[in-house]
Amino acid sequence: MGDGKRWGAIKDMNRDEISQLAAKVTDGTATDEELARYNQVCAGFYASEAAAPGEERAGERLSRELRGHINPVRTLKLNWMRWAAAAVVLAVVAGTWYGFSRKDVTERAALVAEVPAVHDANPAGDIATLTLADGSIVSLDSALSSGVATMGNVRITNNNGVLSYQYDAALLPAAPVKDIPENTITTPRGGKYRLLLPDGTNVWLNASSSIRFPVFFADNKDRKVAIEGEAYFEVAKAGTPFKVQTKDYEIEVLGTHFNIDMYEDEPVNATTLLEGSVKVNFKKGTFLMKPGQQTRTWDQKFVTVVSNVNTEEVMAWKNGRFFFNDTDFKSIMRELARWYNVDVAYEGNISDKKYTVDLSRSTKLSDLLEILKVNGIQADFNGHLLTVKNQ
Repeated sequence: MGDGKRWGAIKDMNRDEISQLAAKVTDGTATDEELARYNQVCAGFYASEAAAPGEERAGERLSRELRGHINPVRTLKLNWMRWAAAAVVLAVVAGTWYGFSRKDVTERAALVAEVPAVHDANPAGDIATLTLADGSIVSLDSALSSGVATMGNVRITNNNGVLSYQYDAALLPAAPVKDIPENTITTPRGGKYRLLLPDGTNVWLNASSSIRFPVFFADNKDRKVAIEGEAYFEVAKAGTPFKVQTKDYEIEVLGTHFNIDMYEDEPVNATTLLEGSVKVNFKKGTFLMKPGQQTRTWDQKFVTVVSNVNTEEVMAWKNGRFFFNDTDFKSIMRELARWYNVDVAYEGNISDKKYTVDLSRSTKLSDLLEILKVNGIQADFNGHLLTVKNQ
């Protein structure tokens, strides 16, 4: 069959089917029969490289036809394994056709993973520092598995990215305590950590964040902590209120789950309630939040309350994912800068398009840049500087 007839038959009968077949190869659901058929189609197009003067080659025409089907610009929804498999489809989109068996796909994915990147950045790891009451600073390394420090009757232990405070309640003073020592955990850009407070409250710290807290909570006093950046709380129920101080307001709870985003470089800060209830104390009043609600502040002055927020998007960082829903590009890049500990610069005009992103936070920066490139975004990384070209 000539090239023109071969193109006409596939164009008229199988264009949508090829698109669906390519999608199955991408996500790994293609059967052996479908893989064989896919290889046959690819081989058919490369059987002839020739084209009449002024005509596109068959592969180029099909590439143009499929581009809109398998390369959506606005949706970046690829985890690492899907990206590795997507190399097959990217070859198709580029007009280069290859045949792959299931073994080929596995081996090519392994080869991509093994190629060392000259300029790369790892995702955030369990990195933080602990500042003790006397001002001394302890570096928290995930490799440490034994006690870090002892403060009176309080033992501070570190294990697999979790810092835990334990004390013997029988040794706590019965009289009111005026000056309880305070500690501070700080995560840098490219770091994250988890804290177990002495009352059983769990706190997850995102990158570039900190929490200041007492080494124990006295029975007759409110449990008070202060945060900067972003943290997720699962507050243990106790007889005294639990209060979180932020730059904008104070949050008061008894036992509940909530997330606080107070990054200084974000134009809007938010507190999101997932379970229970919290009272937000502003300078000019208070607001009692219900699950699914979010308070948003601008410039520490303007406040609004949103109901039925997308909690999956809010909690994605804690659950190990990047998840952005119809989000502007620069907001996404600020999050990536904190996670990968990089600086971001822009060249030319940056599009105001909105993007949807669903991606594992364990993805290396070099892999992420390839995903951006697939979606029409050119970015170069050198040292700690990530330069985004005009889109």
